[in-house]
Formats: sequence, structure tokens, C-alpha cells
Amino acid sequence: MSASSLRSLLIEAEAALASAGYPSAAVEAKTLAEYVLQVEHLVLAPPTVGEEQTVRMRELVAARIAGKPIQLLTGDMYFRHLRLKAREGVFIVRPETEMVVESAIAEARRLAAAGKTRLRIMDLCTGSGAIAIALQTELRALGLDPQVAAVEISAAARQLAAQNADQAGAEILIRDEDVTVWRQWWQGESWDLIVSNPPYVPAGVELPVDVIENDPHAALFGGGVDGMQIPHQIIDFAAQALVSGGALVMEHDDTQGKATRETALQQGFSSAETGLDLAGRDRFLLARR
Repeated sequence: MSASSLRSLLIEAEAALASAGYPSAAVEAKTLAEYVLQVEHLVLAPPTVGEEQTVRMRELVAARIAGKPIQLLTGDMYFRHLRLKAREGVFIVRPETEMVVESAIAEARRLAAAGKTRLRIMDLCTGSGAIAIALQTELRALGLDPQVAAVEISAAARQLAAQNADQAGAEILIRDEDVTVWRQWWQGESWDLIVSNPPYVPAGVELPVDVIENDPHAALFGGGVDGMQIPHQIIDFAAQALVSGGALVMEHDDTQGKATRETALQQGFSSAETGLDLAGRDRFLLARR
């Protein structure tokens, strides 16, 4: 096998990915090529690709077609302004969660405008640390200096969250706790803002192959037929742990908007509303104490 031109290799990869049904085939082909060639942008790449790199590129395209998430192929995932590490066994953060962070930042700014200093923020089920790190770094850039804690039961996820926080220069306190038994570890400390992208998928929902075969099921399914067992625990915890005027921002399934609002109001929140994702679907709960 001889060397290939970069252009022909990109055309080949894009065509293969498009034929497999990937709508962002051109972007994914470019991402894989940048990873193989170890360049930040293809404009920095040589016009000719060596034999070994050509083989590697084709292997990655084949793995992607077989359902491997591109984040696990390259070891990187992007979230808001962050470039984070991804690894096997840890939930891959998705674009829809960016709206959760957007809402949480708005709540943090509201609290700061009301006179709150050194906001205390807790991210439950932090996974890779994406939400906690985005909040800490973005609020810091806005002139706030929040104290951010991130709770996670998975040792692999905690390790990755620590690595991502270090890479981003974020000061995050990572805690080894299980949100489903929060009464066993909560010692009465209060928080201004609680944020979470918890497991919430209802039982029996058919998920895409790349999700069900690669994301840990413990990070996907929320428990019970309706997937609401873990979200219920988070709402219960937030009702106890938030300060007066504080807020909970929690991602949920697009079928759970009404149930999460009702649960929050039953638990004593003064208001509860449903936020939409970029596709216009019910995606997160915003509840204020």
C-alpha cells in the first residue's frame, strides 16, 4: 500500500460515514484525520498521508461505522468552551447538556446580583466533570469565584473528572458519594445551586447502538419504569440542601417534564419550570426554593 493524498482520504472517509447514516460525516472525517495526523487543524497537515496513517484512518472509520463513539476513538470530547478527555466506562457528555449549564449560569448570576458572595455549587452525578468544570471556569471568567463540589459514585468517572479539572485549571472538590442514599452522608451543609445530569432514561427505551454499547448503564437508566427513581432522590436532596432562594437545575428525559415539576412543588419548591433543549424538547427542570 502506498501513501494517500489527504484530500482523497477525507473524501473516502466522508463517503463511508455518510453511507452508514452519520449526518455529520464531513465533520467526523475531519476530526478523525486531525487525530490521526496529530494536528489541531487540517490546514496544518501535509497534503500526503503516509501508509501507516492511512491504515489507521481506515481502521477508525470502520470502528465508527461499527458504532464506536468518536469521542472514545479520539479520547477527546468538547463541551461548551472545554476540551475534555473521554475514556471507556465513563458517560460521554452530550450537546443538550449545554443548556443545563446555560440555565445554571443564569441562576448563579441571579443569586450573585441578589448579594450572594462565593456561591456554593454542587454537581450531582458529575461523570466526566463536564458540568462542574464548565460552571467553575465560566463563572470565574464572569468575575465570580464559586466553590464547586462534584459528587460521583464511579471511581473511573471520579478519576477522569479530576484529570479534566486539572487540565482545565478548575478547582473542583470531587466527592465519592451515592446520591441514592444521600441521607447517609449529608451533614446539613447548604448550597446555593445544585445541578445534575443524572441517570434518567426510563426502562425499556430503545437507545442508539453507540450509546447502549458504550455508555455505562448505571449512568443511563434512572430506575423504575419511568426512570424517575434517581431524579426523585435528587429533587428530595435539593429540597433539603438548598438555601432559601437557591435553585436546582436538573436534566431529564423529554417525557419527564410534568413529573419533575410536580415532584419539586410537592417537595416545597416555590416554583418549577421546564427548560427546552436545542431541538425544542423538554430537557431540564429549573426549580427555585
